[in-house]
Amino acid sequence: MKRVPRKYTERFGFILVGVLLGASSLSLAEPDTRDSVYEKLGVFSEVLAYILNDAVDYHSPESLIYGALRGMVKTLDEHSQFFSPGELEEVYDKTEGEYSGVGLEVTYADSQHRVVAITLDSPAEEAGLEVGDIITQVDGRKPGTSHRAMRDSLRGPAGTRVVLRIQRGDRDEPWDFTLIRGWVRIPATHGELIASEILYIQLERFSRGAHRDISRLLAKTPKLEGLILDLRGNPGGLYDEATAIADLFLEQGTIVTATGRAGKILEESKAQD
Repeated sequence: MKRVPRKYTERFGFILVGVLLGASSLSLAEPDTRDSVYEKLGVFSEVLAYILNDAVDYHSPESLIYGALRGMVKTLDEHSQFFSPGELEEVYDKTEGEYSGVGLEVTYADSQHRVVAITLDSPAEEAGLEVGDIITQVDGRKPGTSHRAMRDSLRGPAGTRVVLRIQRGDRDEPWDFTLIRGWVRIPATHGELIASEILYIQLERFSRGAHRDISRLLAKTPKLEGLILDLRGNPGGLYDEATAIADLFLEQGTIVTATGRAGKILEESKAQD
């Protein structure tokens, strides 16, 4: 039977204190409800302590707490989701539409870090990297199996250097690419005329600047007979960008209403003339 090191039990104590302090916001709730929640928090802390001290396989307090939070949020509905700090950072990158790095999307499979996408006008594209390249070293060190660790090693302050050793299928020996990190913009839209007066726009996500990009595409082709707005695979994004894009095509009326408990309207956006 494994025992968790003292430093982790102390850390658990701080986490538990944080959970209980967070529950202090329940002071405005009805007494019966408040007492019931405190009782369940006691059960939670007891189960967490058993797992930390007696589980055969060790799990960090952080992973257990985040797992519990994911389960709690998942019970709300199929759309609600809990993000850890690292996951939230990735969401911010996608919604803000840019980050400082080299412009590579890498996946880990078959014990290899393989390039699956390269952003246009990025340091990676300028250096000549290709989809399918395998990264065998980063700054002279072999990468581990963590996708997040690889992602973090490729990102960093603009102007800093990173050296990637690449294995390519048509070459016997790997060789090094030296890249200078820069600001990489993740394109949210792609547009083209598929007929003389029909515009096709693929909107990949409602990230920062998507409304501006679509407005520019429409301004370039003012005499349209038709428009195809392709939202397939779009995971969502920023509320303000989504409502602003909808407003481009609506003359009046309500675009979206956010309704809370007991039918209270929390937020409402209307089309502008």
